[in-house]
Amino acid sequence: MAKKTKRTIYTSPAGIAVFPWLNRPDTKFVSEANPAGMYKTDLAFSPKEFESEQVLLKGRPVTNPEDASSWLSLKGLIDGAVAISVEEAKKEHKKFARSIVPYYPYLDEINDEGELTGRVLVRYKQNAQIKTKDGRLLNIIIPIFDARGAPLKLDVYGGSLIKVAFSMRKTWMAKDKQAGVRLDMSAAQVLKLVEYSKDAASFGFEVSDEPDEEAPWEDDDGDQEDF
Repeated sequence: MAKKTKRTIYTSPAGIAVFPWLNRPDTKFVSEANPAGMYKTDLAFSPKEFESEQVLLKGRPVTNPEDASSWLSLKGLIDGAVAISVEEAKKEHKKFARSIVPYYPYLDEINDEGELTGRVLVRYKQNAQIKTKDGRLLNIIIPIFDARGAPLKLDVYGGSLIKVAFSMRKTWMAKDKQAGVRLDMSAAQVLKLVEYSKDAASFGFEVSDEPDEEAPWEDDDGDQEDF
């Protein structure tokens, strides 16, 4: 029997959650290969944070394999893993070696107007159901903790400040001749929770920054009406 390889679980720096699906899986794009949907979240960082904030492994910074005195940033960790994946793909798929391009699980954020926001989005995902090598189906739940490490039962919405525990998985996409890594989410810690709330605009009210200069409605006696 082949020896089971234990996954290395890293802890990301704290980032702003963008479109998080942590409490329940997103089932909008289910498929035969992924019938139960997917847990996912993007974490938004400034370029400086992405390139300098440290990744932790068992509570300690991850060191650079080429320089044990320096610590790896999130970008450094991912880029190093992608480079290894590309080199391995070139050996495994020799006929495509010259056309293989790297796949990175991060991108520059673009707003609804098609403009760059200046932030980097790092993508974490996890299928809500996985099939083991012996054919068993396992339902996955993402553990969520608060800043003190206690289980958090509240729903987590976009804008929350969170950390993600994740592992890296090598990926090969034959159709696009891409090799890289995916970030499999294992758990999340919420440092600052943003809960769901509706504002005036969500009810159809127009919102203006201009002060209301209209005088209060008064009755015939000049006293302000009280309801």
